[in-house]
Amino acid sequence: MHHFIYPSQDTFVTDTTGFEDLNFGLDEILRVGTSVATVAVLVPTEVGVNWIQFYCPSASWYNWELPWGQNPTGSYYQTAITDTYTQRALVQFDITKISESIANGDIVDPVFKLKLYVAREFNLPIKYNVYAFPISESWVMGNGYVSDGGSTQGASWIYRDYDGGTPWATTGSSYIQSLGVTQSFDYQVGDIYMDITPIANAWLSGTVPNNGIVLISSDEFSPTGSGMALKFFSKDTNTIYEPILDVAWSDFSWSTGSIMTASVNVATIQAGLIGVVTDSASISGSIYGGFSGVGNITVDNSGSASGLISVMGENCLITSMSINGDFSGSTSSSIVTLIKKCRKCKPHVTGFNDTDFSAPFYPGAGDDESYLVNPNADFWVIDGQFPSMYPPRPNVPSFISSQLSYLQGGQCQTQYQGHDIYGWGDAYDEGNQYDWTSDHVYQDEFGPSSVALDCCGPTMVTMSYVMGTLIDGLFSGSVFTSSIFKGYILGRGWLVGSWNEDMILGTNISASYPFKPLFPMALNVVYSGSYVNGPAFGSVTQLSASSGITDYGVFSGVFTGGPLAGNPVYTPFTGSVLTSSYTYTSSINITASILNPVDVRSTFAAVVQNVPTSVTAGDIIKVNVFGRPQFPLKNFDRQTQFTQFLIPQYLPTSSYYAIKDNETEQIILDFDNYTQISCDSNGNYFMLDTTSFPQERYFKILIRVEQSGSKYTLDKGNIFKIVR
Repeated sequence: MHHFIYPSQDTFVTDTTGFEDLNFGLDEILRVGTSVATVAVLVPTEVGVNWIQFYCPSASWYNWELPWGQNPTGSYYQTAITDTYTQRALVQFDITKISESIANGDIVDPVFKLKLYVAREFNLPIKYNVYAFPISESWVMGNGYVSDGGSTQGASWIYRDYDGGTPWATTGSSYIQSLGVTQSFDYQVGDIYMDITPIANAWLSGTVPNNGIVLISSDEFSPTGSGMALKFFSKDTNTIYEPILDVAWSDFSWSTGSIMTASVNVATIQAGLIGVVTDSASISGSIYGGFSGVGNITVDNSGSASGLISVMGENCLITSMSINGDFSGSTSSSIVTLIKKCRKCKPHVTGFNDTDFSAPFYPGAGDDESYLVNPNADFWVIDGQFPSMYPPRPNVPSFISSQLSYLQGGQCQTQYQGHDIYGWGDAYDEGNQYDWTSDHVYQDEFGPSSVALDCCGPTMVTMSYVMGTLIDGLFSGSVFTSSIFKGYILGRGWLVGSWNEDMILGTNISASYPFKPLFPMALNVVYSGSYVNGPAFGSVTQLSASSGITDYGVFSGVFTGGPLAGNPVYTPFTGSVLTSSYTYTSSINITASILNPVDVRSTFAAVVQNVPTSVTAGDIIKVNVFGRPQFPLKNFDRQTQFTQFLIPQYLPTSSYYAIKDNETEQIILDFDNYTQISCDSNGNYFMLDTTSFPQERYFKILIRVEQSGSKYTLDKGNIFKIVR
């Protein structure tokens, strides 16, 4: 389908001397190209010519003003002055409605083509180009005519709005060169039919503002020396040839009903209870477990914290569950006490020979760690001076353990109960505090300075904690505590909360048949879902059936196994509760053969039907195309008319329509991929959008059929009029 958009404004601008600040917005012609002016002047011999003194105030380029006049006295000589002037056309279209249709899905993958009709052309080279660029600044159409010498109101070569107003950032209109498109001409008429889809897509996406486009000839970039002139009809022309933006998209649809199917879909529901948990479900008790992950956390000077966490459950009821949400809370600090030590390179061991440790040794370097816990061994020392060749994250021997002693958040001290505390600082200073939450001590966490752990007793370091309440997401309302390292890494976290309804919604509930003797007052069921899993025992109430298949009920009971064992559960559900298998027919599809193809190898006809003699401008009409043989075979059926004239045959998919102005024979819509004729069970058809057709004019419909390299163009004289 094609939809035409007429310009909302257009004009042309020129740097012709004396017209650089004048507007021609209401002129019937848009000008694109260059003009070369050469005049002969008489120059006094004794005058040192300053070429800047030459000035031409008129578009004729012959009325030159010379400081010594046109006829100098005394000795003089004759010289020629040549100058080149430029004309550019500015055109803007409002694509708001098209943008809305694209957003709604009514139009898919549209193509935008700019169409301008040439009125006159001069000095055209055999080969040349016309370029289109999106204009980067807004402008005003203005009210000037060439015949009146132009106007000071409106866009000109220098100004965007009026003479003396807002200048262009670059004279002649500012444009975005990177989004330019072009149309090449090779010994052909100068009508423009240019694909500007990249520019239109930039407008639609908001990448660049829709300030229209500027048209520039290639003679500006590669001058021929003789100039060239293209004059196009503007939006103010009194002809049918004003500029248009042709928006085209495929509305092609094809269904001949020629495939016969007769199928029955049968479904079986097994005996038992099969359902899905619906609204208002609940589980008593808490959901809890450990987690680790990351967070985007902000802390103020008072220790208050807020932000977003994204963690994964590691044990208990939240194992493998993804937990995401915003939270609010606070931060604090704790002390970690290191009980045992580890070595740097070699252990200080009694009862062992140093030759047993020929390789460089460090925590995690060897597979045999049994001697590290030898009761005769000395305590090991970490001094922080690990060589860079060592792995960045060696495993700490398993005999290192820790215990926590909590301090109030925000304390700033270097000792606690007489022991040095390494890394102690602000409660949330990631630069000073280290990750002591795992069984692995990382070398780079000791920093560049020496940290010798006292072998005579436990040594302490600090760790930051964040505590908060989730305020959204599936776990909204749950509270958590977690260590935090480097400002975003969360470890050894613990979460406790209540079961939210959304966690239970959609969980499958099932029970095998036969049911218990006391059904529905006693029933074993199994829950299976993303968050809720396990067996439960209870009763079904409020049971109701619809058409014997779909049931509604409420299961109320208690979990009897799994991680939720002992927790009461209440779950309304929909599904089926059957004491025997149920088989039913879900659907029947029958499509009968209706249409046959036209044999275009023989003489055929394509008759255009139901075209009204007059169509109101803006209507979208459906035009039927009845295909049949030109000379049907005679038969002796007892009918008032041959079936060939009653039942259509369908044309090939490579069939198209075109629209022609009946008086000028100007092609309004040409045969292309966007005028492809569709088909349904009633025959071929196409949808015609008359929104922007010239009014009070007559148009003719043409049909083209392509098959096996042959083209058949049919003109059956189908004429209609567009009225206001």
